[in-house]
Amino acid sequence: MADSDAIIKAATELGGLLKEHQPVKELKAAAKAFADDVTVQRAMVDFQRALQDVSRKEQSGQPVEVADKRRLQELQDAVVSNPQLQRMQVAQMDCVDLLRKIDAAMTAEAGLDEAAMTPPGASPAPAGGAGGLGGGGGVFGG
Repeated sequence: MADSDAIIKAATELGGLLKEHQPVKELKAAAKAFADDVTVQRAMVDFQRALQDVSRKEQSGQPVEVADKRRLQELQDAVVSNPQLQRMQVAQMDCVDLLRKIDAAMTAEAGLDEAAMTPPGASPAPAGGAGGLGGGGGVFGG
């Protein structure tokens, strides 16, 4: 029977394997390139400010001018079309997908199905929902 220390040791070893796996390496590289790109950082800040300005106007009942909407759209387009951001988003999706597969494999091996992970009286996660990372159920679920 495995004790908690053995499980933590195995998780640490898995973390070491993940660190050397290409999707994790790609995410780290993409995050660094994104953080080092002053242009995209400025575009993100400008977009967030414009979004806050439009939201503030909407919440206070002030009219949102066509120019405000146009500027917000231009800033959003600049952010969304940035290659560094696109690279990072793809890398994030690849890592999340990998972690979900790991979670599903561990959950299945442990024999923990949705019923075992749902407290009595609570309704289980919707059908088709992913267990684990943010999806309820699974080893990492919550």
